[in-house]
Amino acid sequence: MPAQLQAYLEQTLGRFESITGDVESLWAAGKRGLQMETAGKILAGRAFQELKNSLLPGQFSAELASRMIARRSAYDAIEVYELFAALPDIGVVQALAQLGITKAMAIKAWDKKDQQALASGKAVRGITLDAAVEMSTREFDEKIRDPELVKADKKIATLEAAKEGLQAELKDLKGQLRHRYDSINMPEFAAHARQEGVALAEQITLSLTALEDLVTDRLIDNKEAKQFPDWKNRAAGTVFHSALSAQARMQALLERMREEFGDAVTGKLDFEFTLSKGEAEIAKDALGVIQKRHADLAHNREADRKNQKGGRGRPMDKRAVS
Repeated sequence: MPAQLQAYLEQTLGRFESITGDVESLWAAGKRGLQMETAGKILAGRAFQELKNSLLPGQFSAELASRMIARRSAYDAIEVYELFAALPDIGVVQALAQLGITKAMAIKAWDKKDQQALASGKAVRGITLDAAVEMSTREFDEKIRDPELVKADKKIATLEAAKEGLQAELKDLKGQLRHRYDSINMPEFAAHARQEGVALAEQITLSLTALEDLVTDRLIDNKEAKQFPDWKNRAAGTVFHSALSAQARMQALLERMREEFGDAVTGKLDFEFTLSKGEAEIAKDALGVIQKRHADLAHNREADRKNQKGGRGRPMDKRAVS
C-alpha cells in the first residue's frame, strides 16, 4: 500500500490491523470496510485486491458468493482503492476523500493534473472542491459532465419524446382505420359468409375438443371398456372412420377453395381477411345459436339411448330441436 494512503488510513481509522496477513484476516477486513465510509471502502478495496491477485481465476467470485459479499460491491471497492492509491500525496488523498465515494469515482477518469488542481482548491470545469462537497451527487455529475454528452442526452430525450408522439399518432390512425372498416357497407353475401363461416369453423374446433374428450374418457381411460376389448375396438373403429370421413371432407373443401381463390386469398391472412370488431360480435352470437342446436341434438341422442335400454315407466320424450 502506498505510504500516503497508509498514513491517511491511520489518521482516519486509527490503529488498524495490517491487511497483509492471512486470508481470513483479508476477508474480514474487506467485509468490515464495506460497512464504512470512504476510508473503509479504500481499506476493503485493498483487501479484495490482495485476495483477487492471490486466488486462481474464478475462485475470487466463488468465494465472494460463499461469503455472501456482493460481487459488484467488492469490485467497486477495488476501483476506489486504485483511484486513491494513484494520488501523489496525503494532502490530495484527504482533499478528494471529502467528496465521498460516488463523487470521487466520477473524477477517476480525469487527468491527474485536474484531480490535483481540484484538491488544491482551484476551479476545474467550473467547480471548486468546497462547492463539490456541498453539491448533491446528481448536481455534481451534471456539473462535470462533458458538454457534448449533455447535448447528446438532450437530443436523445427530444427524439424519444417525438417517438412517443408518433406512436400515439399511429395508434390513433389504426383506431380510425378499424372504425372505418367496421362501418363499411359490406354486401350481404360477404357479411353472411364471413360471420357464419368463422362461427362454423369455431364450432368444428369445439367439436374436435369434445371428440378428443370422448375418445379419452370412453375408450382409452374407461375401466369398463378395458373389460370388453372387442366392443372397445368396434366403438373405436366407428369413431375413427367417422372422424376420417370428416377430415376428408374438410381437406376437399380447403383444396377446392385453394383452386378457386388462389394464393392471394389462401396463402396469407391479412387485416382485410379478419373480422372487424362488429363482425366478431355477430359471429359470436351465431356460434351461440349453432352450439345450442348441437347441444339439443346431443341431448336427444342421449334420451334415445336411455329409452332403448327399457325399464319401468314411460319412455322419455324427445326434447324439441330448435
